[in-house]
Amino acid sequence: MRDPERIERIMSMVQAIWKQEPYMRFFQLMAVLESRYSKANNAFGRRELFEKEESRGILFPHNIVELFQLEDDVLEPFLASLLAEQQVRKSGSND
Repeated sequence: MRDPERIERIMSMVQAIWKQEPYMRFFQLMAVLESRYSKANNAFGRRELFEKEESRGILFPHNIVELFQLEDDVLEPFLASLLAEQQVRKSGSND
């Protein structure tokens, strides 16, 4: 069984990250976090889909990131590293 305490740990990190980016809506933040995770981890979860424009029959590529298979114990250190980066940037801007 997964550790139920992980929920509070993960949510508190997401909350702390969001407070540094308060102009973002929640799902914008989730999309940014997914994209950053994927970029930092060899395109994990990235999928290329094609959308068809019916009138001309043209296919357009469309990339998405889907982290359904990402385990929470892998996500936690990633979020912690983002928080650490934010702290470094914040302390650097205070100098």
